[in-house]
Amino acid sequence: MNTKISVCIPTYNRKGKLKRAIESVLKQTYDNYELIISDNCSIDGTEEMIKTDFLNVPNLTYYRNEVNRGMVPNWRNCLEKATGDFYIILDDDNYLIYDDYLSDASLVIKENSNIQLVFGDFLIRFKEKDQMESYRFNPYIKGKDLYKNYFNFKRVPQIFFVLLNRETAIKNDFYIDNLITHDVQSFMISMLQGDVGYIKRLIGIYDMTGEDNVVLSIQSKWKDYINYHDRILAIGNKSGLKKSFYERPLKRQLRQSYNSQITRLTKEEKDWYNSRIRKLYGQKYFVYLKFVDIFYSIGKRILK
Repeated sequence: MNTKISVCIPTYNRKGKLKRAIESVLKQTYDNYELIISDNCSIDGTEEMIKTDFLNVPNLTYYRNEVNRGMVPNWRNCLEKATGDFYIILDDDNYLIYDDYLSDASLVIKENSNIQLVFGDFLIRFKEKDQMESYRFNPYIKGKDLYKNYFNFKRVPQIFFVLLNRETAIKNDFYIDNLITHDVQSFMISMLQGDVGYIKRLIGIYDMTGEDNVVLSIQSKWKDYINYHDRILAIGNKSGLKKSFYERPLKRQLRQSYNSQITRLTKEEKDWYNSRIRKLYGQKYFVYLKFVDIFYSIGKRILK
């Protein structure tokens, strides 16, 4: 039987963009999918728009939360409502442009029973200039090979429009931690569980033109950028992998972000951030990061 896919769209007060996202899903050529809308108590007429414009869509189910539960709990609500073998969280301001995406993904999953996630190329739409994210991968990749190169942006640009194995998501409690980095956490855990499928097509548009895009509020969630490490490290430890292996991409991310993070924090915040690094990776690695930070700061002064 064909793989059942759940397309989940969490939404809040974006009825215009939501409509665009829904219409992009309804153009998919694949027929064994369900479309789940989880409305985080919108007050902009979202419910009325759904009931008016999509009343007779047979595979669309609309849920409305009684209160705004927050972004990540709404993602969890999507996962709990989903019944597919695989699912994709499609943010309401993003949309698909490749009508055969679900069809191609289902073939990849059918041909390799060890697949844990599927993704493809995408385009980020900024106000100033669009940015294409594309990859040079084979159709099937060992998840651990992708994992070890994650945050090495020359090899693995960021990934979006990702289909995930729902059983794995439930088993590993995806979106239980209320972290803005919940998507990265789920991707990296999935990579440690099996193989990855890649589709060499432009899948969708990641829309960064709105003033309310979640990425624009990331700086206020600076703690999340290290707190999401906990669950990944715990799963890496249980998997029997070498510590040096499952720590590698997370340490790489810290090296890349430490200077930019630490320079905008208060003394109290810096103390908390540094204590978390020492707790997770030890004093030796913390000292190494401090040296990297010093050299980075000297380099910036020289360039000026």
